[in-house]
Amino acid sequence: MKRKIHNREKLGVLTRSMTFNRDAVDEENRTVSLAFSSEDPYERWWGIEILSHEKGAVKLDRLTNKAPLLIDHDMRNQAGVVESATIGADKFGRAEVRFSKNKKSDEVFQDVLDGIRTKVSVGYTIKKMKLEESSEDGPDVYRVTEWEPYEISIVSIAADDTVGVGRNAEVNIETIIETEEVKEMKDEKKPEDGNEHRTVVEVRTPETPPVDIDKIKADAMKDAKREESTRVAEIFAIGERNGLIDIAKEAIADGTPLAEFRQKALDALVPKEGKGTDVAPPADTDLGMNEKEKRSYSIMKAIEAAATNDWSDAGLELEASRALQKKLNRSPNGFFVPNEALVVEQRDLTVGTATAGGNLVETDLRSGDFIDILRNRMVVRQLGATVLDGLVGDVAIPRQTGAGTGYWLAEGDDATESQQSFDQVTLTPRTVAGTTEMTRKLRQQSSISVENLVRNDLAAVIARAIDLAAINGSGASNQPTGIMNTTGIGSVAIGTDGGPLTWSATVALETEISVDNADVGTMAYLTNPNVRGAAKTIEKASGTAQFLWEGTGSMNGYKAAVTNQVPSNLTKGAGTNLSALILGVWDQLLIGVWGGLDILVNPYTGSKSGKLEITVFHDCDIAVRHPESFAMINDISTNQ
Repeated sequence: MKRKIHNREKLGVLTRSMTFNRDAVDEENRTVSLAFSSEDPYERWWGIEILSHEKGAVKLDRLTNKAPLLIDHDMRNQAGVVESATIGADKFGRAEVRFSKNKKSDEVFQDVLDGIRTKVSVGYTIKKMKLEESSEDGPDVYRVTEWEPYEISIVSIAADDTVGVGRNAEVNIETIIETEEVKEMKDEKKPEDGNEHRTVVEVRTPETPPVDIDKIKADAMKDAKREESTRVAEIFAIGERNGLIDIAKEAIADGTPLAEFRQKALDALVPKEGKGTDVAPPADTDLGMNEKEKRSYSIMKAIEAAATNDWSDAGLELEASRALQKKLNRSPNGFFVPNEALVVEQRDLTVGTATAGGNLVETDLRSGDFIDILRNRMVVRQLGATVLDGLVGDVAIPRQTGAGTGYWLAEGDDATESQQSFDQVTLTPRTVAGTTEMTRKLRQQSSISVENLVRNDLAAVIARAIDLAAINGSGASNQPTGIMNTTGIGSVAIGTDGGPLTWSATVALETEISVDNADVGTMAYLTNPNVRGAAKTIEKASGTAQFLWEGTGSMNGYKAAVTNQVPSNLTKGAGTNLSALILGVWDQLLIGVWGGLDILVNPYTGSKSGKLEITVFHDCDIAVRHPESFAMINDISTNQ
């Protein structure tokens, strides 16, 4: 007799979302009547879930005992209280909630009145459920015969339960055990033992462990300190990267939340210069993953699952992709990786004893935010390019194109009217892709170092593509328009057929920017290794032993950087294999980034050697805010 056990210990606290009607709002009493649950089937990673609304199935004790009305399932962000809750004959769960008068709750209540927030979500735990329908081709159907709601949330976007929204509470989860019993056969021929086998479901609840109050308090204090340390560190890093140290220090002292500071930083980087224009705020692409889930998330698991088309060991990774797909409202080429899953403060992945696999896993290894890795990999970002991440939709950034004029007046004269003029620089999501390979032996590793290696490789692939587009994007065939192809940047020519770089030409780039009054930030040169090699041997003036390229990387008193992304195959007249040199105020180069990563795994191209071909897609765009802030030479001959 066979026995099959399915452990459901990862069910956790679940949520469901519904929409409520604006007409159900009582503005004077600050109450809202809403439906919070139904028997509509809902697909989860373990099967189709149906919440029973039969008599006795829904335990309302906690919900009717002044349960909290939360904002986005945040236990620390209470908006009001649940006044009453009932289960109707129409098999809907209904409740009346009342909003608090505190500032944050008042803002949310106003959004409800205005019809902006129309989504409600309920957090609940499953007590018992049974298998209702088994399917070989699709997911099994389970009916939850006993469940308990414990909070109701007003949400901006329908919460997805499978990646941890509202999973802050630790709960005891029951184990579903499928066993085989026997019953008599009536109409068909019985087997030798006189019985046929059938599958039934039993539910067993684990014993509740003793509660250690002191440990809970200590862990809470540690979590609070860790969160505060993370907030301070990230705010300071953003301020340092973008020249906003004073704003960052003020935000740290005032206890400003990280998300709020990011918005302030964005506003400071792209100030509104004209009326009627606006900059889109960062997108809410976070899924609400808790720290445990962030630590557990593994790109290696997801890649292996995609390669084998077997996600049984990568349920978290699969559901994170599905949740982000809903938020972005588009399908991935392979699977989505949310940015928050790529922020790893500390991974605790100790696996039993050394002989049982512990030697394969490292602990206490800190790794950085993927977006920061990506920034550090981009040469143009190192020079000061402005990266706007977390964008949603098209972005229109105001730009002043003309200034008002001042006049000297005689006594009694009227001032001549003059006006400023404005236009907009737009950023639109464009998909950039890059490909890398993973060997069979690398796939077999479980070290965190390998996990970080993969993340760095993915960042490097995307960074190279963004650098190339930022420098020399054609503006055609879905490419952004790079600096070299942007109309209006300054130009310095060496000769009809090009020629060697000279000191006067190097300085002329600075002059091109200065005469347009665009030298208002930190300028830097960018070129390729060929030009650097030549500049190290070209004197500013004959016999002075002072060369164009100075020290470890400067020209004409400005920082100078090198990348092979700057072309060395340009032509002019009869000149070939010519190179470019760019000088610019690099914070005027804008790089917009949308959403998370989209990773496509191809196990077939390198199947004979066990290699995987991994293509990563990322939505971004590039624009030069003020073309006058850049100048270029594109006819440098390095053949001397």
